[in-house]
Amino acid sequence: MFLKNAWYVAAWDHEVARELKPLTILGENIVLYRKQDGQAAALEDACPHRKLPLSMGRIKGDDVECGYHGLTFDCSGTCTRVPGAERIPHVAKVRSYPVHERYGLLWIWMGDADKADPQEIFEVKHFGDPAWGINRGESMTLNCNYLYMTDNLLDPSHVA
Repeated sequence: MFLKNAWYVAAWDHEVARELKPLTILGENIVLYRKQDGQAAALEDACPHRKLPLSMGRIKGDDVECGYHGLTFDCSGTCTRVPGAERIPHVAKVRSYPVHERYGLLWIWMGDADKADPQEIFEVKHFGDPAWGINRGESMTLNCNYLYMTDNLLDPSHVA
């Protein structure tokens, strides 16, 4: 069970480009990419036809084309093209997720899109202030219980 109506960090802003980036957040498979104008977009990573991950397809303009039968979806999740068909079935759609960039991060809203308000992303005071330093180094993966890391990071003697 997850808290859905909240903003979650999906990726560093530099990790998402004009290519399809699959990830799983709160147990949901998502594909992130950037549109031609540089804005990030996020869609459910499963074509409604045969559930092939859209991340195995390709970007065409600002849309994502499924690699199986070529169904194409815009960044709102609406199917815009079905090869060989003149009429697009109303059920041919995927979920889209609100995405917002702030603090060098891509934030994603996993709940009801109508409730997504970027003002609810917590404020990081002094972000961007040259008097404060920002560490954008690599992270470490440690095979331990998260409580050990929390204890370690809260220990003032570990702060340089």
